[in-house]
Amino acid sequence: MARQAKIQKDRRLTKMNTNPARQERRSELKKIISSVDPSVTAEAKMEAAFALQKRPLNESKSRQTNRCPQCGRIHGYMRRFGMCRLCVRKFFTLAYLPGVVKSSW
Repeated sequence: MARQAKIQKDRRLTKMNTNPARQERRSELKKIISSVDPSVTAEAKMEAAFALQKRPLNESKSRQTNRCPQCGRIHGYMRRFGMCRLCVRKFFTLAYLPGVVKSSW
């Protein structure tokens, strides 16, 4: 079980990263910085870079990790089910996940 502080931090990051206004502003600044258009001046790029630096670091989507909603585990996360391998195993043995078949060799 993950620490509650880590789970709460993940919820805060999810809330911040799903805000479309924040992500739109961040992408606008990045477009200005990486623009090769000659109409964008070096000063405008510098201002955009400073504005991007002032924004929260946790606003970046790459700072968020996938975490199991049941137990808070980050390792062994399975995107297909949206939870860790241990919870997937527990739920499909209880028949809560339809269509999953336990294989044996």
